[in-house]
Amino acid sequence: MADEEAEQDRSERSDASSALNALTTRLGDIAAALRTSQESPADVSMDCITVTT
Repeated sequence: MADEEAEQDRSERSDASSALNALTTRLGDIAAALRTSQESPADVSMDCITVTT
């Protein structure tokens, strides 16, 4: 039972780590788009959201 709980805990941490990595990458993409865009930041961020959904 303790082994199962430890495995589940590792899995949850791995899932959280993967989610954080994906968010970090996504925020980097948005920041790069904002730096290089001639559009307003609001328009660029909405474009980034639209592309990913």
